[in-house]
Amino acid sequence: MNRVDDASIRGLIKAATETLGADTGRLDAEVLLASLLNKNRSHLHAWPEKILPQETLNAYRDHGQPADRLEDSLEKAGRILAQLA
Repeated sequence: MNRVDDASIRGLIKAATETLGADTGRLDAEVLLASLLNKNRSHLHAWPEKILPQETLNAYRDHGQPADRLEDSLEKAGRILAQLA
């Protein structure tokens, strides 16, 4: 993937999908990008080649790296559920 693809809506969604899996990663990336761009998700599908402004790209990379947080927190969730039982 070249630099231009990385900064495009399509490139970011593709990277998130590869990282998290077909369904979850794609949805997470679409919701995050739509929020950062102040657009709805249909805008992302209509303009997948759009290159994000550097400020938005930085915000996505700094604060919006999609991560599989559920798997990261399974042990903690188990402790919380045990306390609630």
